[in-house]
Amino acid sequence: MIHAANGRYDDHLTHARSALVTLDNCSTPDVFQEAFAIANLAHLVRDFDLPNDAKWLISRVDSVAWSSEVSRSKFRTVKPLGWCPALQGDNFSALRWFRIATETASCSPERIKTAVDRALIARELGPTAMLSEELDFANGLADSFDWNNTVDDLRSVLLDLAQIASTVTPARARGYLDRYTTIRRGMDMTVAARLEDRVRAEESHTHGLVLRAEGRLAESTDRLTTAFWTWEQINYQWRAGGAALELAELNVGDVFRLAVRRELKRRPDSLFSSRARLVA
Repeated sequence: MIHAANGRYDDHLTHARSALVTLDNCSTPDVFQEAFAIANLAHLVRDFDLPNDAKWLISRVDSVAWSSEVSRSKFRTVKPLGWCPALQGDNFSALRWFRIATETASCSPERIKTAVDRALIARELGPTAMLSEELDFANGLADSFDWNNTVDDLRSVLLDLAQIASTVTPARARGYLDRYTTIRRGMDMTVAARLEDRVRAEESHTHGLVLRAEGRLAESTDRLTTAFWTWEQINYQWRAGGAALELAELNVGDVFRLAVRRELKRRPDSLFSSRARLVA
């Protein structure tokens, strides 16, 4: 966690792997610790796009003695695993994992997360009816949820929701982003997520998408550029590629078009490859 707070995610990954190995070699099994360690590793496997680690984690999912006491760790495991096949072009498996995550979810923010992911797939693949239905479902849950009284890291769901809503209803997207910003100001400064580079990049990316939807292109470019370089610095390559794609569509520099080409070479069949080929 200290490495993560300092933006040293490569070291964070090394320790996340080691933690799970240590638990596997322990003579006294502890399902709670195992589930927590698996979930932590799953997020890093998604963000670094590590197919071999993803296969290994997928093989472990059915072997864990999941229970209601570790349901949140199960959700935090299966949801990011949905992104692993999506980045390789296997959208059927991605949707399947997101469906499992929906069935595992224990609160509205978690259900919103999976609806947003499915809506994002729908947006990239083209079935507008699915996009509208998933977004309508997520909007309904968000409007009825008390965001001021939930675990701090779950409030980041508002960023996810603002991003996908910006493609359909910019005014609603702005509302979600403003709500998140207001809540963030009230967070305890000791909350680790407030310190992390990846969180700041996600915030900048969301601001950039909402500003783009509002037609404020200069401001959008500034925020998306910040997101791009932050993700580049911490080696979150496919996320940097996502910001570069937005910037290439805005035609604001060859450096971003080159980054899109680089991403296409690495992940030619990813969920975002069709859009990327249009600007590469």
